[in-house]
Amino acid sequence: MNAGRKRFGELTIIRSYRTRANNHPMCWCLCSCGRRCRVRETDIRRLHTKSCGHLRRTGHRHSAESRAAIARYAREARKKRMEAQSCPRF
Repeated sequence: MNAGRKRFGELTIIRSYRTRANNHPMCWCLCSCGRRCRVRETDIRRLHTKSCGHLRRTGHRHSAESRAAIARYAREARKKRMEAQSCPRF
């Protein structure tokens, strides 16, 4: 990948390379908090890895809007389960 200085989430790619052992594409990244980290390129592209870990440590993993959507989805799923249990099956 030729993604010099491309930004994904909180990470900016500094350098891309491949590992010797299994030939996985890896990246050295600079996080917005100032730390450097190594991340698999596929994890960055799919946004599985968004930071060096500081988002998880500070508890800002999801925005308020995202947390509301997750709660709404959980309520709807719970309601469907309750309706399915109370409905007799023929």
